[in-house]
Amino acid sequence: MSHRLSQTCLLRPFSDLTVAAIAFEVGIDHVSHFIDLFKKRVDMTPLAYRKRWQRP
Repeated sequence: MSHRLSQTCLLRPFSDLTVAAIAFEVGIDHVSHFIDLFKKRVDMTPLAYRKRWQRP
């Protein structure tokens, strides 16, 4: 699972994919479960993570 979330961190900031699409891409079927795992690992939601790394 750790490897999957690491892949997510590489994909997420620079992607136009939805959270659901990224979750599916890394092999997690339930978006809410993916968000919970991501938040536990990174200490922020996927959306907050994306906003942090987006260019203004």
